[in-house]
Amino acid sequence: MLPRVRVATIDELEQVMELSREVHAENGLHDLDEAKVVPEMIRALQGDAAFLGVVGPVGAIEGMIYLGIRTFWYTSKPHLEEQVSYVRPQFRKSKNAVALIEYAKSCARELDLPLLIGVLSSIRTQGKMRLYSRKLGEQRGAYFLYNNRGA
Repeated sequence: MLPRVRVATIDELEQVMELSREVHAENGLHDLDEAKVVPEMIRALQGDAAFLGVVGPVGAIEGMIYLGIRTFWYTSKPHLEEQVSYVRPQFRKSKNAVALIEYAKSCARELDLPLLIGVLSSIRTQGKMRLYSRKLGEQRGAYFLYNNRGA
């Protein structure tokens, strides 16, 4: 049985920001710009072409996934795109990550949109890469990072 993923509420903004800081500390590429992150999270919390699913009770969020309705530069057809998926380290042996993936897949089915989900990989995210392959199928691309000092 998978943990329940629920839609986060606007009252949980500070907790969501706390998780955003944690995921950034773990694999952020540039400095964290909270003035940019806060409106994005508010948008998702309000369901404005974005969704924020969380695992854990109010006041004790264990993980989150932010999904946005986006378009590629070459088309006006939308897809559902994972912006961030994160489970706190102390909960990574749970089924929380699987529940978040299943939530993303269910959102894609309900919206009848393709789901784009990926990992900017590093030594720390190898387990996440294996999990995504098991739950989402064959890898259909890759991210490469060039000229990133210190990652």
